[in-house]
Amino acid sequence: MLVLAGSLELVIGEDVFLLATGDAMTFRGRDPHRWRNPSPADACEVIWMLAPAP
Repeated sequence: MLVLAGSLELVIGEDVFLLATGDAMTFRGRDPHRWRNPSPADACEVIWMLAPAP
């Protein structure tokens, strides 16, 4: 995933990551995860790319 604008809080398992514009991250889709926009006043734009696990 790539954050195009704004910020995104990404939680994978028990780890919390705060991503900003230009940040990118990969993770296994089967791992428990959730996300939210920590700044509801600002829009967050993200590109998600999904691929099947090998």
